[in-house]
Amino acid sequence: MMLPRSEKWGMIFLAAVMLMVMMVACGEETLINTNLPFAIGNNTMLVVEDTDPQSGMIWAQIFNKSELTWSGVLRVGESYNGSTGSNFTVTKVYAGGDGYLVGLKLEGKIE
Repeated sequence: MMLPRSEKWGMIFLAAVMLMVMMVACGEETLINTNLPFAIGNNTMLVVEDTDPQSGMIWAQIFNKSELTWSGVLRVGESYNGSTGSNFTVTKVYAGGDGYLVGLKLEGKIE
C-alpha cells in the first residue's frame, strides 16, 4: 500500500524525532515522550508522568533499579540535581496530537 506524500513525510519526521531521543549527548537538548522510561544514568530512569504545556510544568519520577527515589513537579527552566550526578534541566514542553514531548538539557554524568 502506497502512503500519500504527506504521510510519508510525517513518518520520516517522527522517525527523526525518535532518533534524536535515542541520541543522548551531555549538555544538548533531548526530547522525550511522556509515560516512557528514559535512561539518565546507570540504572537510573526518568519517567515524565504528566505535563501541563500551558504552564510549562511536568510531573516526573526518578527510579533507581526499579525503586522510586524521587517524585516531583518541575517548571521549564528548573533542574533536577540527583545525588548520582544524573542531572537535567527542563527546557520545553511540547503539546501534540498524539501526546506530549518534554525537552531536557542533560548535564553531569549521563552513563
